[in-house]
Amino acid sequence: MNRVLLVLSLTGLLTACLDGGGGGGSSDGGTDSPAPATGLAALEEAGEIPKLDRSTDLTGPDVDQDNIRDDIATYIDQHYTNEAQRNAALQAARAMQQVFTVDLDDQVAVKEVNRQIARADHCIYLVFEEGNEVKPAAQVSRELEAMATNTKARLTRYLEFNKALDGSIWTTPRGNTCE
Repeated sequence: MNRVLLVLSLTGLLTACLDGGGGGGSSDGGTDSPAPATGLAALEEAGEIPKLDRSTDLTGPDVDQDNIRDDIATYIDQHYTNEAQRNAALQAARAMQQVFTVDLDDQVAVKEVNRQIARADHCIYLVFEEGNEVKPAAQVSRELEAMATNTKARLTRYLEFNKALDGSIWTTPRGNTCE
């Protein structure tokens, strides 16, 4: 599983680097150039990395309108069969998705999204205790964050969200924060 996290991180960096100088795609409105897309597709087909939406839309597809990007929900459903762990991962994905829709000029709203992310992360740490059969809580949290910020635009928005929190103070959630 550490390998998946490493590949996700490297994929995010690769995507950011590829989008960085060329304006984000081909002149015909397509996606990344064929070579990188083929490399990513090969890793996805081999099961080395999850199949993730790489569209230019910040929020990505959410057909069932559960406020979780469909590709991330599919990944969670496939990898977390324990109901409590699945629900914790879904809570975290739902909280993270709010980063892409919140008005960054509304400090109250930004702080509320951050509060939801902190509650969801705390829930992950409660549910994915040491010695569980799946993976450590920190790894679950990092993977979900990496999946949510898998394009240059999404990562940039996440960094802008964090910048909007500069100077904010909040406390670590206590008790059971799982929804």
